[in-house]
Amino acid sequence: MSSSTSSSSLLLCVLVKSARIQLSDNECCSYVVLKIDNVKSTTSVVKGLTPSWEQEFYFDVPDRSAGLQIELWERGQFWDKLLGLCHIHLDRNDEHINTDFANAQDRWTTLDAELILNRQGQVTRTCHPTGHALLIRTYVELPSDLTEEESKELSEKLEILHEILDKEGRQLQDVTFDELNSLSTMHTDQP
Repeated sequence: MSSSTSSSSLLLCVLVKSARIQLSDNECCSYVVLKIDNVKSTTSVVKGLTPSWEQEFYFDVPDRSAGLQIELWERGQFWDKLLGLCHIHLDRNDEHINTDFANAQDRWTTLDAELILNRQGQVTRTCHPTGHALLIRTYVELPSDLTEEESKELSEKLEILHEILDKEGRQLQDVTFDELNSLSTMHTDQP
């Protein structure tokens, strides 16, 4: 199964709708950056604490192990400031990802201040809520050369695989950064 799913890429569609920004400055100008691997897309800059973009982006995703990183930035006079970010996993059954446009719903996504990486340098989750939120809609279009029955069968298999990966991922995510440091210290202390 992995060879058939990895050989065909998926089309990820992301609609960036609006934001709720928790700042005292009403003159805030903000924009959103979307990243998958080395591909980056940016919305226009909009003024206010409740900016509205209604901009849609499409990403060709050949490798589902990649994740979608969404960042909210405040435009500054000399430099821009990161207000918050979130990371959506594409390789497991994430609550943000639908495989059907008809079922895709707008979702408020709370933004965090920091990414947590695993030993391989991959993002596992985010932490430290910022109070900012983005309204987005995401869905994945399956390859168009599949019949309806093949598409349904593939979706069922992916859901089972995602459940397995999600269980394994939760076990790995339960290890905190401090625990990882203490484990690595214990490993270096032993002969």
